[in-house]
Amino acid sequence: MVTICTAVVLAVAGCTSSPPAPRRTNTIVTDCMGHMTSIDRPPRRVVTLTSSVLEMLFWLGAEDLVVGTGTPPSPGDFPRRYESEAFRIPRLSDAYKAGAYTPVPAKTLLGAEPDLVVGGFPSNFMSSGALGQQELAAQGIASYLAFSTACPDENVGPQNDLTLVHRDLLNLGKLLGMERRANRLVADMKAKENAAAAKVKGAKRPSVFAFEYNEGTRRPVVAGNRQTINAVIRMAGGMNAFADVNTAYQDMDWARVRKRDPDVILVIVYAMSTSEETREEFQKAERFLRTSPATRTMRAVRKRSFVRLVYEQGSVGGVRNANAVTALAEGLHPERY
Repeated sequence: MVTICTAVVLAVAGCTSSPPAPRRTNTIVTDCMGHMTSIDRPPRRVVTLTSSVLEMLFWLGAEDLVVGTGTPPSPGDFPRRYESEAFRIPRLSDAYKAGAYTPVPAKTLLGAEPDLVVGGFPSNFMSSGALGQQELAAQGIASYLAFSTACPDENVGPQNDLTLVHRDLLNLGKLLGMERRANRLVADMKAKENAAAAKVKGAKRPSVFAFEYNEGTRRPVVAGNRQTINAVIRMAGGMNAFADVNTAYQDMDWARVRKRDPDVILVIVYAMSTSEETREEFQKAERFLRTSPATRTMRAVRKRSFVRLVYEQGSVGGVRNANAVTALAEGLHPERY
């Protein structure tokens, strides 16, 4: 008997039952929105609502449990070791387009018969047409909303490290009965983070503007201090040029970016189908910065002080964030490497 109880903070909602599963865990986990999920056996059918949490499940070795995914990974999104298998997972909604998230329709989600639904962004559960966590609980379906990318309730202060990513991995490991694997992943991440910290210790911190090219160029969407990339920049020995913005993202005008006049521009693009296509995307982004009247006078642009990073590695919470810290630390402080 699997018992699923979901609550907001400590207010317990209703419980329902589903068929038996093989192992008993008696696990309680609280997620980003304060929803508490209690399960006595690991889930057997998992739906992920966005590719960032899908990737976490692959790292945990839980890919065989995934029966569907919402926003599917695009070619180039995933680590190559997981890419072919990720593309075989049934897609339950359309691919993400900048500024236009499409939730999994309620009928489609329920039709997948999940016993756990995992989201990466609040919009996964809160967008018009999406099934909310309380609605899922009423159907006897457990849910978990990740802390690490854009959690509004947890992020009462700046993300200066990858603690929230570690928490997600450990929480998901508990829910899935894969705690040992989760502990190893977190230990490996911390080893990389600590190595980068030792390299850049005492170095002067350059100001860094994280430019997410694929989110649009007419008005930049800047990453504030509640976003994962703020932690990556800080741990790599830099300072987010918009570290005083107390949100994950904020629409901005180029005049304000020019006024900050960052030392370095971190050019972020979505990974494309091939390495060559990704390089071309970086080149397009840098060409825009060099030629646009809105950006070409900035110090970092004049000096060609660009560092490249793919979105999936540094701007969403995940195992690869530790690699992003290493790569950015070397880009900001090459003299230390």
